[in-house]
Amino acid sequence: MKIFLVISVFMLMACHAMKPSIVTQGLSGYVYRESGNQMPSPNRKPRKPKGIKCDLYIYQPATLKQVAGNSPVFTSVNSKPVTIVHSDSTGYYAVKLPAGKYSVFISTDKQSFFADESDGNGILNPAEVTTNKVTSRNFTLRLGAVY
Repeated sequence: MKIFLVISVFMLMACHAMKPSIVTQGLSGYVYRESGNQMPSPNRKPRKPKGIKCDLYIYQPATLKQVAGNSPVFTSVNSKPVTIVHSDSTGYYAVKLPAGKYSVFISTDKQSFFADESDGNGILNPAEVTTNKVTSRNFTLRLGAVY
């Protein structure tokens, strides 16, 4: 009985340690991958994008003048790096960040950085964090997709 109790306590402690930390200010959302034929068709339902495990490189706001490579895949970003966050196998990510504006680049190989969106000021893959809020922001890696 004592052995069962000791094992139970260790299991509970292990499960508690595995819980993700709660983000109260920052970004959270999903990263999806789209590839192949994405054209609408009357005899085919639209495919739901699949969540992917990847790295999100978060920088101070970056424009096309601050990146090298061919859009939408860049080889380097010349802006101040803030942090790197990893999405899980479903594509979910959450990261604690100070209030401010950021550029978020998707990477699956740590050598190329994907960003295919920009705001009216030319900021690539923009995301804004406000005080005491978690901004929900989904991203889609669209490599090999045809529309």
